[in-house]
Formats: sequence, C-alpha cells, structure tokens
Amino acid sequence: MKACNVVGMVVCITLRSIFSEACKFKDFELIPDVIDVGPKAILNVSFPSGVDASFGNMLTPTEVKDQPTVLFPAEPEARYTLILTDPDVPDREQPVDGEWIHW
Repeated sequence: MKACNVVGMVVCITLRSIFSEACKFKDFELIPDVIDVGPKAILNVSFPSGVDASFGNMLTPTEVKDQPTVLFPAEPEARYTLILTDPDVPDREQPVDGEWIHW
C-alpha cells in the first residue's frame, strides 16, 4: 500500500471494523440514497480544529472550515477522488435542496 500526498501514514483496518462501520451506512440511510454499496475501507479524517469525522457525529462549519488530514489504504499508482457531500440539505427532516456536494 502507498499513501496519497495528503496522507501522513497508512491506516491499518481489519475486516471486522470495516464490516461494523459499513453497517452504519445503512443505519444512516447512505445506502442506497447516496451510494449503492458500503465501503471497502474506512477513511480517517481529522480537522485542524481537533475534531475527527466519525459515523454519525455532528460537526459544525467552524470545526470543519480548514482542510482535513485524510488517511486511508491506497494502492500504488492508483488515483483517487475525495468528495464531501451532504445527502439531505438543509437537514434530514426537510431535505429541500437534496444532495449538496461541498467539494
């Protein structure tokens, strides 16, 4: 495995933790609303404000305004696209604007 240029190190992930976290994608209705299947690997996303993105945690715009550090298992010579999306803007109860791609 090789780390991307934004990655400081490679995160080792067990199949058990991937399965457990992938189940949360269904719990939060990301499957099938946003993606068809769960992830093959889990990202570790940390913001300079000191908060980490985790399944289901709420983060404020102030906490996530700066570029995060993203760690994940990467294949040598492979290319990746990282997208930050919100599936139900402005909120889950009234998703008037639908999905919003932040970057």
